[in-house]
Amino acid sequence: MSASSTAPTHPTQNNKGIAVRNLINLVVSAAVALCPVIAIAGVQGGQAGTANLQSPNSVDLMEICANVPIPEGWVVTSIRAGCGSGNGLYEIRRVDPARGTMNMCGLTAVPRGWAVTYIQGGCIAGVPNYQIRYAAPNSISFSMCNVPASSVPPGWVVTSVAKGCGLPGYAYWEIREARPELGTMEVCNVAPVPSGWVILAQRTGCIAPNALLTIKYMP
Repeated sequence: MSASSTAPTHPTQNNKGIAVRNLINLVVSAAVALCPVIAIAGVQGGQAGTANLQSPNSVDLMEICANVPIPEGWVVTSIRAGCGSGNGLYEIRRVDPARGTMNMCGLTAVPRGWAVTYIQGGCIAGVPNYQIRYAAPNSISFSMCNVPASSVPPGWVVTSVAKGCGLPGYAYWEIREARPELGTMEVCNVAPVPSGWVILAQRTGCIAPNALLTIKYMP
């Protein structure tokens, strides 16, 4: 017998080695199988978390203190006690043409493209509460109040003037869109003539001398 012969391996040691290898393979297989499930759960969880977070652009109603500027594109809708200084809490709302009409406190100018249609008392003493309407393209004519904070929407004209609007000294202006297909229009000389239109004649009307204009679209 050769002196270099290898000593026999004990059967128990072989069984232990096989069992350890099998256990390792089982753990690895289970981890590989679970990876897609964990990944999907993570994505779904992330989506749910994202859905619960509101983008700043999605917020359209909030409260601020009166001592900070009103953000552009927002209007004050109510004034209440708060912020440690009397009526120092403002509720503000984002201006959105999709609403059609809104209410606002007369602390700032009426947004461009909107007009005051009614004055409903006041938000607080000395601050009127306006109902405003968006002058949407291709919409019908409507009446607006000629309050200083409101101007005729761009591309619109005043076609008649009447007393009213709930406050002394103010009037209702009937306004409509100056559409090129109308060709000529008679308008009151209380607002700028829209771009692309020229004055053909001027005479008495609109409750004032020389205040009624005949205008024509000249592309």
